[in-house]
Amino acid sequence: MNPNLSVLDGGADALVLDASVLINLLGTGITSHILRSLAFPTIMEETTLGEVLRDPRDGTSTDNIISELVATRTLFR
Repeated sequence: MNPNLSVLDGGADALVLDASVLINLLGTGITSHILRSLAFPTIMEETTLGEVLRDPRDGTSTDNIISELVATRTLFR
């Protein structure tokens, strides 16, 4: 039995985010900084991205934030 259950230090090629993770990252106000600090790319499926419509901090659309994350290759679809 492997006592280390984390894939974050086990050679993972990418981290796949679900909607709740992105909502929590958006809530920090420093989403891009956090994602850029990871040692591997972060990915979200297009359908999952469509579930995150509003910024949890102020209720505004997430379109601009997500577009910027994708354009800067911080988040991959």
